[in-house]
Amino acid sequence: MKLTGQLGNFRTNKVMTVAEYSKQNVTFVALATPKDKAFQALAPQGKAPVLETPSGVIACSNSIVRYLASTAKTLQGENDFQKAQIDSWVDFCAQELEPAIQALVLPIFG
Repeated sequence: MKLTGQLGNFRTNKVMTVAEYSKQNVTFVALATPKDKAFQALAPQGKAPVLETPSGVIACSNSIVRYLASTAKTLQGENDFQKAQIDSWVDFCAQELEPAIQALVLPIFG
């Protein structure tokens, strides 16, 4: 599988971390700019990261993370309750932590 994303981006790093923990073979391709024509053909909404799988392309880091966890069968939980608990923490991070961190960090970097 091939992950296209921006080097150093926290969303890309999140996906690469899950890929490593789940022992998935994911090759990283650094994206210079989302305006790249080849990237726009891959992800019409222009958002990175995107994962190219044998079945097609998956966009959005949380969707990619869930896909990697479910295909590896190592990070998804053993039953529906555990899967829901994992999803709740992924959603908590996306909805509560990431916006707060961005509000603090992005002004520093301009």
